[in-house]
Amino acid sequence: MSGPAAINSTSGALTSPNARVLATAASSSAPVSISSIGNLITIRLTRDNFLLWKTQVVPALHSHGLFGYVDGLEQPPSYTITTGAGADAKEEANPLFLQWYQRDQLVLIALLGSMTEDVLGQMTLMTTSAAVWAALHDMFSSQNKARLMQMRFRLSNLKKKDLTATEYFNKMKGFADAMASIGKPLGDDEILGYMLAGLGSEFEPLVASITAREEPISLGSFYAFLVSAELRMEQQASVGELHSSANSAACNSDGQRNGGRGGHGGQAGGQGGKADKAVAVARGVVAASTSSVRCAPSLAMMLCTAGTASTMPISLKTTVSVPATPCTPAASSIRAGTWTRAPPII
Repeated sequence: MSGPAAINSTSGALTSPNARVLATAASSSAPVSISSIGNLITIRLTRDNFLLWKTQVVPALHSHGLFGYVDGLEQPPSYTITTGAGADAKEEANPLFLQWYQRDQLVLIALLGSMTEDVLGQMTLMTTSAAVWAALHDMFSSQNKARLMQMRFRLSNLKKKDLTATEYFNKMKGFADAMASIGKPLGDDEILGYMLAGLGSEFEPLVASITAREEPISLGSFYAFLVSAELRMEQQASVGELHSSANSAACNSDGQRNGGRGGHGGQAGGQGGKADKAVAVARGVVAASTSSVRCAPSLAMMLCTAGTASTMPISLKTTVSVPATPCTPAASSIRAGTWTRAPPII
């Protein structure tokens, strides 16, 4: 037989009835050992990975023609047979039953050996591989229903909030993977819908862009967009803080110069500028050396006027070292924000 006829014949052998015949023939002729089966099952069964474990076990048993022992197709033959006839008839142990029993126990050992103690403790009364297989399905079917509801609840209620983009994405993907492990996988569109629903209003431009796309987007591409959007928002926030600090320092400097003009009115202006100086201490960004202090002008003025050496922590984790000698702002360095020591003020 050759050509299309041979192909058709081979494909016909893979239909369900013929597959059972082949499995039966293989189980009666192929040598079987515990190690040959056990080496193919590398995942240990826990209460959380039944479907993953089953994914390895089924082909491992099929490859040795032994899956019929767990799904009930390979029924045990009679325990005894009758030999002879008439007065010479007698019952003897059936050698086929002994062969079936030995193979079934090998499958049973391979299954039990791939379980953790927590699961193995539930199998102590099982004596055949088919009994263990049925017990596992009964035990995990009810457990999986509860886990399925729990995973759906978590997917619906998780919000990004203070989580980083990576943390948020990994949590949501982990919940989706857990659903797949119990036989209820979600499509990328469903997972993406849960992820978009959990984003805050600051990600509205990203959500609008994703939902407006005509072509579907992969989870990997969405993750890249999410991280990029987060980084951009962080950069914009940093630039805004720097601009705010610079504007505050400039305003306080102008107020100090204007407040110091003219007699009693100048003194009143100087007194009024003290509040601005205090605010500048909290907001200023300072870099100092023993010969000069570079900072927000109002902050330097207040520290220099004090006339004592000090080191003060600033909000951006920078310290200011101020010389003990009182100092005044040089006229040419007021706008540059550089303050130098001067002779004591009398």
